[in-house]
Amino acid sequence: MTTPEPNPPGAQFHLPQQPERPRNKRRILKIALGATGALVLLGIGASIGGGADSEDSDRPPAASGPEAKDQASPGTAKRRQAADVPVKMTARVARDYQPGPLADGDGEKYIGIEVVIANEGEDEVHVNQMYFAAKDSEGFKHEAEAVGTGSDKEIGDKQLAPGEKAKGVVVFKGDYKPVKIEFNDGMIGTTYSAPVK
Repeated sequence: MTTPEPNPPGAQFHLPQQPERPRNKRRILKIALGATGALVLLGIGASIGGGADSEDSDRPPAASGPEAKDQASPGTAKRRQAADVPVKMTARVARDYQPGPLADGDGEKYIGIEVVIANEGEDEVHVNQMYFAAKDSEGFKHEAEAVGTGSDKEIGDKQLAPGEKAKGVVVFKGDYKPVKIEFNDGMIGTTYSAPVK
């Protein structure tokens, strides 16, 4: 067996030169993408909550029902008139409500709140089970079940033209005493509320 000969004296080996990495370009790209992402998030935040509480807002008030007039702050009472509230709502616990076939079968408890909602405004109102929430006697907020339980008494999904009414049960999972129900017109629109009797 022969051993390899060492490199002859004076021989130089040249490694192919690697192109220099564009570190500055990557850094600039990361900064640009980060800034763009931040601007997008700021735009989304501004469109969702942009100035809805200002005195000169065109949006209707965030409460309805006879009890809401009594509980309104002095500033809110000055800004709205009863005729300006386009959605009227009444609610009561539906004591005879029985969950439908889509209910969880593991002993889960459900609360049904029967609502009557009236569109007294000039625009259509989209009513959907997902647009409701309930507050309990301890002040905790509970979101309605997204699709209900499949009972034929549930409110479902409806478009109310001006002057139309809808009646149905909104379903909540849990075991608590609901004292107030809230309806959000179009998920991120104006919130209307009514006491639960």
